[in-house]
Amino acid sequence: MCKELLKEVKSIRAEQIKMGKKLEKNNKEVNEMKEKLRKTTEKWKRKFEEMGEKMGTFEDKLDVWKQKTRLRGTNIYLDDDMTRREIEIQKKIRYEASKMKKEEKSIKIGFLKVWVEDEERFWDEERGTLVKKGAKN
Repeated sequence: MCKELLKEVKSIRAEQIKMGKKLEKNNKEVNEMKEKLRKTTEKWKRKFEEMGEKMGTFEDKLDVWKQKTRLRGTNIYLDDDMTRREIEIQKKIRYEASKMKKEEKSIKIGFLKVWVEDEERFWDEERGTLVKKGAKN
């Protein structure tokens, strides 16, 4: 019986050693992942800080948005809340609208559309031009 207990204790110790090695390996992997995450987080923090330097504080940005009506009639536009695709379309709409304005037509520009003499027109991506509302190919 004593020999059986010693044998069982040895097998338990061997199992503990195996588990300890696995635990060390897992701890090492976890620490590597933590370090990688820390580096990535710092990298993104630096990028956001750089962006913040370009944009200023959120309060500054909010002040500009509150006073954006003062920009009417200028060539300054706030496209900050649009996707790149929307910004490009809006630029094309403004260009088309400026050509119509030279023809002394009444123009009002909206988001991805324009009103010409009280007639609403939308940007048609396929045609690459403004089309009247309800117009078909």
